[in-house]
Amino acid sequence: MGVCTVARDDFRNGLQSYFVLGVVLVFVGVTALVFTAEIAIYDHPARALWDVQQAVILVEPVLVAALCYRAVVGDRTSGRVRFSLGLPNTRAEYFVGKVLARAGIVTLATVASLAAGYLVALFAFAKPPSIVDFALFAGTTTAFLLSLTSLFMAISAVVDSRPAAMVGAFAAYFLLVPFVLGITPFMSLGTLLNALSDLTGASIGPSTQQLVKSATPYPAYGGITNRVFLDIADQYDHLPTPTESQRTKLHAQVWFQLLVLVGWSLGSIVVGYVGFKRKDLT
Repeated sequence: MGVCTVARDDFRNGLQSYFVLGVVLVFVGVTALVFTAEIAIYDHPARALWDVQQAVILVEPVLVAALCYRAVVGDRTSGRVRFSLGLPNTRAEYFVGKVLARAGIVTLATVASLAAGYLVALFAFAKPPSIVDFALFAGTTTAFLLSLTSLFMAISAVVDSRPAAMVGAFAAYFLLVPFVLGITPFMSLGTLLNALSDLTGASIGPSTQQLVKSATPYPAYGGITNRVFLDIADQYDHLPTPTESQRTKLHAQVWFQLLVLVGWSLGSIVVGYVGFKRKDLT
């Protein structure tokens, strides 16, 4: 027994669940729908990837949360965790195995969805798709969603009930996506930083605000994937066109953006394990 056994069993059980399969199909369906809907609108498949990116940021974290929020706390409330730990497995092996299983399902859904998009682009778009662009986009999207997978799994490990896990996952999603994105200006990270600046008298300039924002998963993800659109940015509206000075900023460096994504993943796993280790499972 061990990490591999826990991960294998949970992954297999997940793929036998209609709910999990439904989530995977939604991943594939959203991407395929975006590409299919834009066949007659854009010549370049990379432009469709831009719209897929918006769906990845806004919609797919909700799907990941649905996959993860019950994973550990559900086993605890049902008593299944005691069976898993009695095989025997340590708490560390159990928790890491559960994280790896959910990460595997999220990776499968992400790769399958972008493979479907690539096939649509290959046969239906005026311009041929770039396998390099799709590979970069798929890899970065996977890293982004895995950082959220780790976070939602950590929440499932440290709470004591399914409702608490659901509320925690929703709160994490709101804080890391709509709040950082600024969808609601009166409840956004920028508004909070401006309020702190007014209250403390300290100057928090645009560069500092951008650095703080870039220390969260979504901006790091967007910063890496935006490189996919550089070659076509002058042909379409709304695509990012960073200046040379913007490209030299710390938060615009690929190594920093990757560090943010990896940091959120590993940090969440550590916090989740520490919380799970302290739980009374009797």
